[in-house]
Amino acid sequence: RVLMDVMPNRAVVGRLGGEEFAVYLPCTDLSEARVVAHGMRAAIMSQQIGGLPEAARVTASFGVTAVGTGEALEPVIQRADEALYTAKANGRNRVECAEAPTTVVNPSVPHWIGRS
Repeated sequence: RVLMDVMPNRAVVGRLGGEEFAVYLPCTDLSEARVVAHGMRAAIMSQQIGGLPEAARVTASFGVTAVGTGEALEPVIQRADEALYTAKANGRNRVECAEAPTTVVNPSVPHWIGRS
């Protein structure tokens, strides 16, 4: 719910399992996605969570990558997951970007899930 409250309107979010979520940002390049992830991370950390002491805060680590033209979903998720684990290994509560593929989907053209 916290993610839904702080993510951009155009974003799509889903739970991958446990405490891992994926956020898809259509029409967004890697540098813009990194900025959005930093904003989401800061917003999550600033949230007061009911039932926890006032000083307690939840933090989030993000792995960010771009989708290559014609790229299947599995390598995209794997690349983002590797970046996420890098963020956790580097101290948590941070954003790490995976190297973008050589050819990325044109961010100026809307690409919708399930359409060619």
